Amino acid sequence: MQHFRTTIYGTVLALLLCVFFVSQAHAQVANSGTNEAIDITNFTTWDTSARQPLVLTQNSVETSPQFVTKSSFESVTVIWQGIALDDNIAFEFRTRQSGSWGPWQTIEKEEDSEAVAVKNPEPNVIQRSSIIYMVPKSDAVAVRISGVQSTGAALTKLRIFVTNIEQTPTLREAQNAAASARGNISASSFTNAVPPIIPRTAWGVPEDAVAWDPEYRPVQKIIIHHTVTSSGIGTDPVKVVQSVYNSHTYGNGWGDIGYNFVVDGYGNIYEGRAGGMRVVGGHTTGHNYGSAAIAVLGNYQTSSPSAASLASVAQMAGWLAARNGLNPWGSSFFVDRVNNNIGGHRDWDTTSCPGNNLYVKLYDIKASATNWFVTYRTNRLAGSDRYATATAISQDWYGSHDRAGYVVLVNGQDFTQSLPAAPLAGALQAPILLTNSDTLNATTAAEIDRLLPLPYTVVLVGDETQISAGIADDLTARGYTVARKSGADMYETAVAVASDPVLSSATSAIVVASENFPDALSATGAAAKYKIPLLLTQQNTLPTATRDFLTTNPNINTVFVIGGTAAVSDDVYNELAALSGVTTYRFGGDTRYDTAAIIAREFFGDATMALLVNGENFPDSLSVGPYAGWLNTPILLTSTDNFSTPTNDYIRWKIPTLVSGRVIGGTVVVSDTIAQQFDGSFQP
Repeated sequence: MQHFRTTIYGTVLALLLCVFFVSQAHAQVANSGTNEAIDITNFTTWDTSARQPLVLTQNSVETSPQFVTKSSFESVTVIWQGIALDDNIAFEFRTRQSGSWGPWQTIEKEEDSEAVAVKNPEPNVIQRSSIIYMVPKSDAVAVRISGVQSTGAALTKLRIFVTNIEQTPTLREAQNAAASARGNISASSFTNAVPPIIPRTAWGVPEDAVAWDPEYRPVQKIIIHHTVTSSGIGTDPVKVVQSVYNSHTYGNGWGDIGYNFVVDGYGNIYEGRAGGMRVVGGHTTGHNYGSAAIAVLGNYQTSSPSAASLASVAQMAGWLAARNGLNPWGSSFFVDRVNNNIGGHRDWDTTSCPGNNLYVKLYDIKASATNWFVTYRTNRLAGSDRYATATAISQDWYGSHDRAGYVVLVNGQDFTQSLPAAPLAGALQAPILLTNSDTLNATTAAEIDRLLPLPYTVVLVGDETQISAGIADDLTARGYTVARKSGADMYETAVAVASDPVLSSATSAIVVASENFPDALSATGAAAKYKIPLLLTQQNTLPTATRDFLTTNPNINTVFVIGGTAAVSDDVYNELAALSGVTTYRFGGDTRYDTAAIIAREFFGDATMALLVNGENFPDSLSVGPYAGWLNTPILLTSTDNFSTPTNDYIRWKIPTLVSGRVIGGTVVVSDTIAQQFDGSFQP
């Protein structure tokens, strides 16, 4: 069911009453019709003339006037403040069609509606909502409220929210849009395949219809809901989805639909909340951050879900599980308890959602989701060149409607001043994008424009030989704020990044050889995950800038040296170990592949996914560090055509905890043969 719960519970003391009509421009976000809200705070005159609560006494019955709406409507939601809907209170409504009033219908409270999370119009007030009622086209509405027993409860605000959807995309139009967006799920290509999801724009939401700033978390749980509406079978499911959207967005004031995805009775899958699979929704009390919701249209306390809807829920669950490293049959601790990775809303809240008849199908859903999981288990993030690959990573991290707070820009042709940017990007939750030294790459420019609202900040890492003053001027002219982190050489640039205030609380640092790209690459994910500086050294000489940073930052008490003696000599290691108050550890193996596997073991012990990158060709890997850190995913190395034994051994060692992976870069960088071997490593 649709679920937002306020995080601040308070006593309802005031009441508001107004009758207003949502402006046409605002209402057209989801359709070409209108939304209308009738708000009552004076229950003597049933208008907004004053604040007069309704105090219910035993057997009292209060009936509203007949509210004639400005246009016809097809759905009704009732929202109220001040009383709980329980056995002591009865709410009813009826509507008028073609001049005749229909029967009174009992209002059922949406089971977790006592909230609107961060978007509550009155954040200190508990707000409750009914389920969404689809009605024949009507032009008037009335409500009736009964006090079955003496309660003394005071109703302080009542809102009747109705929706008129005159024009919608046809179901066929929406399905065609989904078909055009369908990914290639051929096992030989390992493309970034997705289920046939109907985009928001295809079911009636304009691209720019985002009423609040999205937030993002890696998905740790998949939670199944029902909407307690029509399933859409025998009616127009697009209209039902739009009604849910309108009720959440405008009736309850939540800014958007609460679910990440919606499935109708025919099995069509709709994109829900703007921002992609990892956007934080509003559906499960206290467990929205880190979960993804799949809601099925219908009421499955009183009816049974269709086979088509169950099949689509399973496909979506399998895809979400694969993309986020979740074993469909597994369980883990999340927020406040251990629970299944795929479960029902009732597993997290006191609720009947998703209804008994859907809940009992969860075993079958998991079984089918497991098959889909294998199909989606390994995918490739790649573009036509290094710049497009960095953009592909950014777009997977930040979905179609996402807005980042920062972008970190580095030179795509010189890793020495780029890799130390990883912890800064990790702390800022910012993607790393690539550019040429003299002109802003066009692919990168387009991604910055997509991601970053004006006048947010682009952080340039490297001096003007790395990223020219002309690029900085270009970004400034576009309206962005520009900041630069640089020094006289690569070592000072790494220190400039490490000195940023967002990394000031770090108590550890990583030191890698500036001449050794693979070891540094493997360490970027760990540096981003733990938000610790990544500093550079020469093989046989500790640079002054690196030494001075460590000696002047007393918070740093642990230094991790990455690589064997061929990368960082014993002399440099011993010099670091001799620094006052610093404990030093070395993580290095016989080869770059061994070192990457050791880093994975030491820094990503709880990982459930792995990233595979080319350890001999750096360009496609420059931007992967903060993405790996955010997903808690180690970076493993391979050559173009030979799957390394240390990488395979690490994956086999981590089974069954490690369940899925991603290949970074195109087939020229990591062949399909290697990708298939990588995928096969996850087999128990």
